[in-house]
Amino acid sequence: MTVISYGEVMGVFSLNDSKFVYSNNAQFHIAGAEANTMIGLSKLGISSHFITATGNDAIGDAIQYQLKGEGIGTKFLTKLNNYSTGIMTKERAASNIIRVNYFREFSAINHYEISSFFNDIFENATILYITGITPSLSQHTYKTTISLIKEAKEKGLTIIFDPNYRKKLWNENEFRKFYKEIAMDIDILLTGNSEAKILFGSKKYEEYAKNMNNKLLVIKDGSRGAFFANQKERFFKEAYKVKEVDSIGAGDAFAAGLIYGLESYGIENLVEVSKYALAMGALATTTYGDFYGLPKLNELEQFLNNQICDVER
Repeated sequence: MTVISYGEVMGVFSLNDSKFVYSNNAQFHIAGAEANTMIGLSKLGISSHFITATGNDAIGDAIQYQLKGEGIGTKFLTKLNNYSTGIMTKERAASNIIRVNYFREFSAINHYEISSFFNDIFENATILYITGITPSLSQHTYKTTISLIKEAKEKGLTIIFDPNYRKKLWNENEFRKFYKEIAMDIDILLTGNSEAKILFGSKKYEEYAKNMNNKLLVIKDGSRGAFFANQKERFFKEAYKVKEVDSIGAGDAFAAGLIYGLESYGIENLVEVSKYALAMGALATTTYGDFYGLPKLNELEQFLNNQICDVER
């Protein structure tokens, strides 16, 4: 099994307990929804390749180094000399709300032309994992995302779409327009509850499932849990209780756990699949950083078997 994905990885400057105006001790790490999921898959032993571009700069070097170190296939990672790597800032605002700002309008991913190796992307691939972030960046990434989905469909790959709506990147009408273009090609729709309301209107989980055209529908509802529905069964499963530190990246980890569960147990065994998705999502919240809390497979299995304790001796 090989998963491919397309998206941007950014350099992130973050403060976990303050605002930038009051501090000069920001931490640096890398992040990107699709990359977070690919890293999660790598930790669980799933092969992946990531299509992305950075600038030929220090942050781009850090991204390439980190992705390779995490075991992500980077043969489709390119550095573009005339463009910069995207940047994101993250700080704690009033009421402990996390405030995020993007600096990616002119970043390398928006100028990355993949036509020269387009057919090579799908060699040995079984799953295409796409989020709604990448097509929102520019007209170029929008068209490239559509092309990847259409080609993957023709080649028989399983297509997983996570809307991952970002209101700072595009409005709801643009978001819905994109979804309509790809809706019939999606095998697995993995969405948040708020995104489902934007796409389908305000409904209950069961109502969403009645008209589903997908092989699998998953609706995440934060710390409450998630709703799972295939063509034969549907249920809501509560989230695992953990001591939450930072929720950013939890949805990406959830996606990694879902894909691992599908590979291990199949789409018909939703009970087992749901365990892995929810466990990955929960564990991702227990540390700062988008993917630093992601477990290896043995750690995930220990958590599911209630064998993880506060102190390991």
